[in-house]
Amino acid sequence: MLKKIISGFFGSRNERLLKNYAKKVKQINALEPEVKKFKDEDFPKKTEEFKGRFSKGESIDSFLIEAFAYQYSIPCYLCIWRT
Repeated sequence: MLKKIISGFFGSRNERLLKNYAKKVKQINALEPEVKKFKDEDFPKKTEEFKGRFSKGESIDSFLIEAFAYQYSIPCYLCIWRT
């Protein structure tokens, strides 16, 4: 009974996780216009930038959204390239 009341106020664990993931998806989608401007040659440079940031001690969480946005756009480039 108490568990049901608490989840009514705060949502279930899954609802909270989905809300958190939805925020991240919005952040990733917001980077799409910037990523679309990149050329094929720019992706390896961006990969090296991410590796450099990580090797200098920066947390992966600090650039995870940005890295995922670039990784997510690569299949789009491959589809355009193949057609």
